[in-house]
Amino acid sequence: MRSLFMACLFMVASITASVAQDCHHDAVSTSPGLLLFLSSGQEFKVFPTSNRIARAWLPRDRLIVCRKSGNAYEITNLDRKGEHIEALYMN
Repeated sequence: MRSLFMACLFMVASITASVAQDCHHDAVSTSPGLLLFLSSGQEFKVFPTSNRIARAWLPRDRLIVCRKSGNAYEITNLDRKGEHIEALYMN
């Protein structure tokens, strides 16, 4: 029983570590809607379905930026109750 618990714990820890490697914290610099500029200098083209959400984001809103695949990202705004958008990395 103990070995099963340890195996499950190890699996959860490794999944968490792999997710953490694909995500980082950042903040909004400006967000005119079609584009999103972050304080780190990264630039994203916002998917059309997310434009209205991104346009309302304010400078210095705290974000978690996670790579989904290739240059597609999901960006979550921590200051707006977890609102999230999808965008393409431009740099």
